[in-house]
Amino acid sequence: MKAFALLIFATLIAVGQIFFKKAAIAIGEGGFLVGLLNKWLFAALLVCAAAVIVWVWILKTTPLNLAYAYSSIVYLTVPVAAYFAFNEKIDAFYAVGCLLIVIGVLVANL
Repeated sequence: MKAFALLIFATLIAVGQIFFKKAAIAIGEGGFLVGLLNKWLFAALLVCAAAVIVWVWILKTTPLNLAYAYSSIVYLTVPVAAYFAFNEKIDAFYAVGCLLIVIGVLVANL
């Protein structure tokens, strides 16, 4: 259950970041003040609020040092989501960095 909650958390953060990027693009198109009232910003805030609720539940059931290590999965999910949503590039250096993060999480879990 904890692993599932951590996966949900990472997914919510990734979706929230994609929505924030869409909100930023909309702000650029319609002017700053008008842009602050766009649907993407509200969606991002809602998704991130859900992520906070999941995070608090994770912290209730998991030691902080372990939960925080696993939260680094967000560094993997956000770029992958950005790749699909915005065609952003993931280069070899970033892929190696992600591999090191995964290794770090596995070592922390020992």
